[in-house]
Amino acid sequence: MKTQIAKLMRDIKRKQRELPKRKFPKIGTFANTKEYVQAYFQINQPNEHSLSCRYVENYHNLSTRPL
Repeated sequence: MKTQIAKLMRDIKRKQRELPKRKFPKIGTFANTKEYVQAYFQINQPNEHSLSCRYVENYHNLSTRPL
């Protein structure tokens, strides 16, 4: 049992080390910072446990000034 748990934990750590490549919105598809952030997270679809995702979703003071 201990060896199975150790193997499982090794596999999990290995997967966590390999970050997925991020994609960025094309220039001209957004007008301000808030739209850029929304487009970025729609493209990359972070998981529900991502701290950066929760941080941005709760950050309501993003600039809406035109670029």
